[in-house]
Amino acid sequence: MNYTLNQQIQVIPKTRIFVPNQQDKTKVFKTKAIHNTTIKTCIQTISKHASCLTEDKLATNLAHTSMSATSVKAHTQDFNALNINHSKMHNRTNRCQIRNKIPTPVNAELLGQELQGYDMDLRNMLIHGFTFGFSLNFKGTPSNKTCKNHKSATENPDAVYLKLAKESLSGRIAGPFKEPPFSLFVCSPLGLVPKSDGKFRLIHDLSFPKDDSINLGIPMEYSAVSYDSIDNVVQLVKSYGQSCQMAKTDVENAFHIIPIQKSDYNLLGFNWNGFFYYDKCLPMGASSAQKIFETLSVALQWIMQSKYRSGGMSHILDDFLFVGPPQSQKCNQDLQTFIQLCNRLGIPIKKEKTVLPTTVITIYGIEVDSNIMECRLPQEKIEKIQAKLHEFSRRKKVTLRQLQSLIGLLNFACTVVCPGRAFLRRLIDLTIGVSHPCHYIRLTRESKADIGIWKSFIDHFNGKSVFYADKWLSSDSLSLYTDAAGSLGFAGVMGYKWFAMAWPKHLEHHQIATKEMFPIVLALELWGEHIQNTKVLFLSDNMAVVQIINKQTCKDIILMKLVRRLVAVALKYNILFKAKHIPESTEGSTMVGTKSNTCSPTFVGDLTDEAKHLINSALTPSTKASYQKTWQKLIEFLGHQQISLPLQLAQVANFIGNLFTKGLKPATIASHISALSYVHKMLNIQDPTALFIIRKALKGCENLTPSADARLPITKAILDKMIINLPSVVRLHVHQLLLKTIFLVAFNGFFRLGELVVRSTLL
Repeated sequence: MNYTLNQQIQVIPKTRIFVPNQQDKTKVFKTKAIHNTTIKTCIQTISKHASCLTEDKLATNLAHTSMSATSVKAHTQDFNALNINHSKMHNRTNRCQIRNKIPTPVNAELLGQELQGYDMDLRNMLIHGFTFGFSLNFKGTPSNKTCKNHKSATENPDAVYLKLAKESLSGRIAGPFKEPPFSLFVCSPLGLVPKSDGKFRLIHDLSFPKDDSINLGIPMEYSAVSYDSIDNVVQLVKSYGQSCQMAKTDVENAFHIIPIQKSDYNLLGFNWNGFFYYDKCLPMGASSAQKIFETLSVALQWIMQSKYRSGGMSHILDDFLFVGPPQSQKCNQDLQTFIQLCNRLGIPIKKEKTVLPTTVITIYGIEVDSNIMECRLPQEKIEKIQAKLHEFSRRKKVTLRQLQSLIGLLNFACTVVCPGRAFLRRLIDLTIGVSHPCHYIRLTRESKADIGIWKSFIDHFNGKSVFYADKWLSSDSLSLYTDAAGSLGFAGVMGYKWFAMAWPKHLEHHQIATKEMFPIVLALELWGEHIQNTKVLFLSDNMAVVQIINKQTCKDIILMKLVRRLVAVALKYNILFKAKHIPESTEGSTMVGTKSNTCSPTFVGDLTDEAKHLINSALTPSTKASYQKTWQKLIEFLGHQQISLPLQLAQVANFIGNLFTKGLKPATIASHISALSYVHKMLNIQDPTALFIIRKALKGCENLTPSADARLPITKAILDKMIINLPSVVRLHVHQLLLKTIFLVAFNGFFRLGELVVRSTLL
């Protein structure tokens, strides 16, 4: 139906196409009659520039035609009338030209020239695709069907109108048709997804219905694709150094520049308000869409790096990042070269998304700062996560869609908060078996605990992550060792710090994997601040422990509590960890949590609580402090050498030599060696200090220590004092008389002690 003189229209912002609203009578005015000729003129004006239109430009161009209203809001039937008039405007020749022309701005010939030397199969695929259209690689058996559009589309018809008008004028969709344009025509539903800028993204849902969709007929090999990651960006930034330059740009209407081959048109149908359409370009909802476009993106990066010698470069689909040295023009040169390359090839660039060289940039949704070498979640993302977590902490039930939304946000946060995935497991488990998005799910106590951990971390640590070092530090290189004896207890050492304790009663009957995990978690709790911002590799001869640490999940409830505790500490100190299995060695352990099954003392048995308390009280606080100083001295002596337990024989012997050279007395040296011996015995591993060579080294210290005879000659006065004090040290009177006699005879006869007495057990 055509607009009439008396029809009322509503004035709304220019970015929307106006629609007559019969219910809202406010702020209205009458327009002159808009005839078919005027509509034709309007559409012709827009069509001349359709390939470069954005939504805002489309509405603006509508506003600058002969129509007096700034924008148009039409009823569904009026929009279809406009489309029908549009189709009448074009004669059959023009329509044939539109249908026969491949709807893409990309110059296939120039692209082929730039790809000289590239993989031949991929080059031919791109040239053929931009000449005749790309294949969806659908391998199923299609059937005629029509689906209802999703609620998100039917509730926002204005956004759908605007999208369809833009795509129709640019030749990227065909229609409207009163009848299906193909004898075999598959209609899939339309949907809208909100974007961060408040606009909508139109989705052609080719995954609906689940049991008979287009995507179901596209094999996995045509949709599986691997992308670059923020980790690769971090490596690029680290390779160029602090304060390096970063720039980025985006391809505009990325999927829409990819034409589809004509034989697939019948698979891409949809209907809107009773009329039929089909996509002629790659739709957002096709499972093979990402892989097809990624093929082009990879080729563009190859051209830049192979033909134009660009520096650091990364991309995900249509986002391209450039990295260059600090205080250099290289980054800007690469950016400008890429833009010029795309202009020559006909690939549109989104100017408003282009960022010139800087030291702080948001790429792939993560903010990267090369000044302080840090990546962090953008503030708006943090606020969104905080709001979601706060909402969930007060809820008892949520819908599947709401829970999936939170999981998606937290999963994204894990790109920065790497250890956080352990606190997603129980949330993900809640979605198992729930299929309908509107079904409610009860939040368990455990899931709320995980939400609390996330809330605490986001609130206090603000989603920041300092770049990790490139090298994984093994527990050996950190001098970090823990062990668990099945029935005795557990212990840990890091440098000169250590702990040892018998098993608490509530842990003594747990499985060995739990007992081995416990001291690992405790060690990180105690010493995490000393290894923060590092990547730690735990070495273990227990495969179960290795798998649990790497997966950060398991079915055992107690073990999972330890895993979450471990991850919580890692989050606090920005520690990235993993574990590696090392076969058990009979020569001693260099591992975290080792030999628990084989090294338990055979003489211990089941200890009572009293016995365990006695063992824990074996050392006084002063002795513990003294032992810690010994380990500190050992670390300082060994310097860059790796320390593994048990200590090597040469390390202990050389340590003794070092202490002797510094002038320590033999008794002091022996005390230090006792400290080393104690830790080995508590860990129930071979004690090198008991070996023959070490005992001889200590004896050598005694023999080589010069000492003056501190004994004084016995005088008559001293002899009298000795005899007088005998009753205070000797209890029996007969022994007192015997000693008195020996003293007097030796003094007056000048005898040595060995000349008067023999060894006896009586004294």
